[in-house]
Amino acid sequence: QYRIETSGNFTTLTGIEYQNGTTAQTTGTTGQDIQNRSITLPPVCDNQPEVQLRWVAREISGVGSRPSFAIDNITIGTVSCTQPTASFTADDDTVCAGTTVNFTNTSANGVNYEWKQDDVQFATTSNSSQTFNTAGTFKIKLITTNSTCMDSTEQVIIVDSLPNVFIFSGNPTTFCQGDSTTLNVAGADSYVWSTAETTTSIVAKTNGSYSVVGTDGNGCQGNDAINVIVNALPTTSSITGNDSVCQNQNGVNYSVTNTSGSTYNW
Repeated sequence: QYRIETSGNFTTLTGIEYQNGTTAQTTGTTGQDIQNRSITLPPVCDNQPEVQLRWVAREISGVGSRPSFAIDNITIGTVSCTQPTASFTADDDTVCAGTTVNFTNTSANGVNYEWKQDDVQFATTSNSSQTFNTAGTFKIKLITTNSTCMDSTEQVIIVDSLPNVFIFSGNPTTFCQGDSTTLNVAGADSYVWSTAETTTSIVAKTNGSYSVVGTDGNGCQGNDAINVIVNALPTTSSITGNDSVCQNQNGVNYSVTNTSGSTYNW
């Protein structure tokens, strides 16, 4: 088992387990049933300031005290390999928030691949992609390994924030037919309204939704929308009643046809 530096969990190396003979050492200091074993540490151990090793021994049968175990004469060396070369390309290195960037692996002599964003793994495939939903600067790292050797490379991806585009109006957005309201927009550098207008303010006279897309200096876009409600004018009939009456005559009635939901002032 091994671990990098002096804390954290140990990782078990597989495929190197073995069972010794039945010779037991009961007295003396001369080793019994001596074994010569070799292990190959993974590439992650290369160039580390400290790597700790430990061996685990257990008794597979019988009862009693734990078996004795000793290690001596450790020799450290290197293993020859075909050195891989890590490299990759990105769709773009400066994008807007919400963009998915595709990474194409162009490494040589690699077998296994590990992708990391700011040291957090997100893929182990040959090629990969990552969606950047927040603004900031991110490091994308590719680690490529073969049987015994490794190489790595990294690129920086800059993610720009989206502009905060918003529509506002100094007048009510609900009004009667024949009136209008002015819609204003702010938060970006240039705008395109759903009406195809490109000014920072438009006049809305009809019922419906008005939307706008704003673009900032980085080419990033934000949008907003607002509903305008135009109420139809009420329909009234002609006034009915006598149009010729005597002075001081009482009981003369005048009326209009009632329209549901309407009120009247005479």
